[in-house]
Amino acid sequence: AALEEDEPAYLAIAGAVAEIGARPKHLDALFQAVRHAGENPEIEHRQVVWKFGAAIGSVDESCVPRIVKMVDDPNSTVSETAMYALFSLGPKATVAIPTVVRKMNAGHALAPQILGAMGAKGEPAIPALIEKMQHDAWASPRGAFMIVHYSPCASALANIGATALPALLEGLGNEQPEVRAGCLVALETMNPDLMVPQAPLLRMLRDEHPIVRGLAIRAMVKHGDPKTIKAAV
Repeated sequence: AALEEDEPAYLAIAGAVAEIGARPKHLDALFQAVRHAGENPEIEHRQVVWKFGAAIGSVDESCVPRIVKMVDDPNSTVSETAMYALFSLGPKATVAIPTVVRKMNAGHALAPQILGAMGAKGEPAIPALIEKMQHDAWASPRGAFMIVHYSPCASALANIGATALPALLEGLGNEQPEVRAGCLVALETMNPDLMVPQAPLLRMLRDEHPIVRGLAIRAMVKHGDPKTIKAAV
């Protein structure tokens, strides 16, 4: 009853559960609370999603199938909380990859971040992330000489790490410039210890698209030998 009337107390309880860790037996009650919040216009739904998503995301991986069932709930607060819980679970949420890929292809903004949060365990999602980059939009530069391209899928691929490297190098030959750009953004973001080969990056300096060429230089600065870079540019 207190939760129905006091939003700060409501969110404080969710925060406390996230801190101490939820147990499988708590899951139904937590989602019931989220459902109630979603039906109450006086409660700020974003706070509910963040707080309860973190609380639900503190359960063990045995609960992931139950969370996955909630991502298509007609109550948007419930479905968004379930997605945020999968993000919070990170590598423990790998059984959710097919569902998260489906949500990504339907346009859900958080889906690529969920896949990236899985780290190396997100490897099964690599082909879908590469394909999704075809639909990236070019960012509008804020200055005449800024090289700008933002790709959530590229960020996810960089977080997945070394297992994404072969697909990213192959993607440099994709006919879509958005994919080539996204692959370069991911390569630039990746750990320099991965030893990204220079020859594919050098070839991208002759790309027909100026932003792709600029991103190739940035990737080379991150991963290349200074002498090679100087000779190339």
